[in-house]
Amino acid sequence: MNNKELNNRQLKHILAENVRIACRKFDINTLELCRRSGVSPAEISLLMNADKQPTLATVEAVAEGLGIEAWVLFVDHMTDQMIGDNQLPGLVREFSGCGPDLKESILEYVTKIAELDALRKA
Repeated sequence: MNNKELNNRQLKHILAENVRIACRKFDINTLELCRRSGVSPAEISLLMNADKQPTLATVEAVAEGLGIEAWVLFVDHMTDQMIGDNQLPGLVREFSGCGPDLKESILEYVTKIAELDALRKA
């Protein structure tokens, strides 16, 4: 298995765990997340079980359904305390502790989000 495959697998598991944490924090069950995000129950199940690499659109929709920024879902060891009003300092500390490969993957994702946001505003 190459580094890129390992990174993708790690990110899928981090994403899945963070969606579960956010759902617990906001007391949102799977069906409610489907309703809020517009993502099908099958896709939510695949995402939450880390069975499939979700599309960027799916991640953005789930994040919007949870009321958080999409990039937050990629922070390793996210806690429910990070999803509150004072989330940024904790997220920065967590990000700084990530390994270089994971940081690179997160930064690639954040860059894509920024590019899409810029295109939407243009």
